[in-house]
Amino acid sequence: MAGHRIDLTGQKFGRLTAIKRTRPNYWMFKCDCGNEKECNTNNVKRGQIQSCGCYLRESAGSRARTHGKSDTVLFKKWLQMRKRCNCPKIHGYHNYGGRGIKVCKEWDNSFEAFSDWAEHNGYKEGLSIDRINPDGDYCSDNCRWATKKEQDNNKRTTVKVLYKGEEVSLSSLAEKFNLPKWKVYSRVKRYKWSIEKAISVPVTALCLLAGCANTTSVQIKPVCPPMLRETTYKAMQADEVADYRIAVEKCRVF
Repeated sequence: MAGHRIDLTGQKFGRLTAIKRTRPNYWMFKCDCGNEKECNTNNVKRGQIQSCGCYLRESAGSRARTHGKSDTVLFKKWLQMRKRCNCPKIHGYHNYGGRGIKVCKEWDNSFEAFSDWAEHNGYKEGLSIDRINPDGDYCSDNCRWATKKEQDNNKRTTVKVLYKGEEVSLSSLAEKFNLPKWKVYSRVKRYKWSIEKAISVPVTALCLLAGCANTTSVQIKPVCPPMLRETTYKAMQADEVADYRIAVEKCRVF
């Protein structure tokens, strides 16, 4: 019906309760905080006005208050994590945000949420946040706190091999058998040795420098470390000739 006026008396919109109509399209509302405010009813109904203004003031005050952890290592890690994913101008962005890696909304919007997860999941100084799936996002389901060694073994570039039915990093396997990492890598990737052979063939003192190429004896000049001076070694593997040539240049083998 034309001219029909809807009575809003007593109805509540957000923090505002309608008291009385003051003029066309305007009502007086009482806020939960006790203040009264005249508002346009259309704006109130749409949710554009939900209080006398106290809600905005409280929200601004809440954002202004700090969590008291701005100087902590954990806070700096949180900032760095977000920058890697959100700031195209920083160094290394192409490895994170540039690849589509994101920080989950909960962590991106709140340091407190990130801090709470960290404190309940083994965080301590000296550890770094590590994504279990290097291609996944930063979120509670895909992150852990890890040492540098654990992180190095979980990079995209980490060489993984199958050993006794389990996928392990080549570097951790070399460390387990007390072998030089570069030597094991060279044997597996360059000379195509099997994993079992690469970790079972011993490495002599000469091989620690390079590796011999033939079965003749070689003598090290005094320019080499004392433990190798005037010492004769026999070649270990004929297919390490390239490494032997490196030794010739570095240690003057003759």
